[in-house]
Amino acid sequence: MSSKLTKNRHDDVLGLCGGVADGDTDPMNRPLLMLDLVRTLYWFDEQLQSRLDRRGWGRLGRSQSLILVNVANGETRAARMAENLGVSRQAMSQFLTEMVDRKLLELAPDPDDKRARIVRFAPESQAIRDDAQKVLRELESELEDAVGQGNLEALRQGLRNFLGGSEGSSERQADIA
Repeated sequence: MSSKLTKNRHDDVLGLCGGVADGDTDPMNRPLLMLDLVRTLYWFDEQLQSRLDRRGWGRLGRSQSLILVNVANGETRAARMAENLGVSRQAMSQFLTEMVDRKLLELAPDPDDKRARIVRFAPESQAIRDDAQKVLRELESELEDAVGQGNLEALRQGLRNFLGGSEGSSERQADIA
């Protein structure tokens, strides 16, 4: 996949682009935002994986990459991550075992529930996390070059407003997740 953000080739076939004519303000004729957001997520993930691989870290599967995103977002429960990713608890357990073996994550006893374990970053993962943050900043810069600083900042602020104004939890985040 190229590093350029491109229109999904299947959109026209599926009729999802809704080719907007100049001056057409009918919201029903606009392309679906969710498709743009998903394509952008895939672009970020593919580029992150590719660039980390070039730096010698190897590749993770998309599910494992999204598990890391969940942990970075503060999620600590394997069952909740399985729900977020739409995978079984058994699949999540397998992913986590592989990631613990790679020293990306660790499982620690949950002080509030003796039966449960907390998922968190392993101390040994700091170097790859530092590289990942650098790559993500590079990708954000590429996105900013493509859409403009003002548009990117408006997107960030609009998403923050929609999701509750901060990185913490909100009613809308709980409804969506």
